[in-house]
Amino acid sequence: MLGPLIAIVCLGGIEPDIYEPDDTPESATSISIDAPAQTHSFHDAGDEDWLEFRVERVPLILTFETLNLEADADTYIRIFDEDGETLIDEDDNSGLDGNGASGVIVTFNTTSTYFLQVTNAQGLFGADTGYDVRIILEAGFIIGAIRGMVLDAADDSLILGAELILSGDYIARAINDQSGYGFDVLDGNYTIDASHPGYAAQSRPITVSDGNIYFIDFALEADTTDPTDVNGDMNVNSVDIQLVILDVLGIASPETNGDINGDMLINSIDIQLIINAVLGIM
Repeated sequence: MLGPLIAIVCLGGIEPDIYEPDDTPESATSISIDAPAQTHSFHDAGDEDWLEFRVERVPLILTFETLNLEADADTYIRIFDEDGETLIDEDDNSGLDGNGASGVIVTFNTTSTYFLQVTNAQGLFGADTGYDVRIILEAGFIIGAIRGMVLDAADDSLILGAELILSGDYIARAINDQSGYGFDVLDGNYTIDASHPGYAAQSRPITVSDGNIYFIDFALEADTTDPTDVNGDMNVNSVDIQLVILDVLGIASPETNGDINGDMLINSIDIQLIINAVLGIM
């Protein structure tokens, strides 16, 4: 006799947008002032979107707004100081776009990195929770910028979701979207690292001077290295299994990459894949 049937239902969740993970100030992605809007969504329960932006010349007056809200999106925006905790201003439904859109004008008198948090006031998530967000320059000057795109070297197609890390006077993270990527910066020397699963990473130095805008594009080549050869010794064996397990446990050396399937997560799936590879059934 068959036992009772148990149905497991997954409610509401959808694929995360390309800026995820961005649920904390520490994982915030960069948004440039007076750049095209970014498109986000609330993909699962408790999802919140954090963005960081630079104020380099003061006073600076900025408008923060959401627009093009889908049916189940009702945005609530908060602007935080550089600590990611001190609230500067907030808004629920003052956006010019209406229908739950948010909008607030803030004057900045101190140069720093600030944060923009967007949540869904109704707590809804999943399908139909998409929205656009942008920062508009109302008065003042932005100083120096880096703009560009990350492309596939084989066909010049845009690599959506490619990650860019800016290092130099400060560190920032941006995501390559339909409009490319951007950083607002002071004059100085910087390095930009571009990466995406399945591609070989690239690094480019750049010197920003006289408050100019610089355009830096990346053309990433497909990564032909074998992800199952974790230690790079040209052999796939039990040593690689052990390294992946250590990486899953969080105790592997920094150079170990146990992300076998390239999904930017290191978990039991990667352990199973490396075992399959050693057994020759991958």
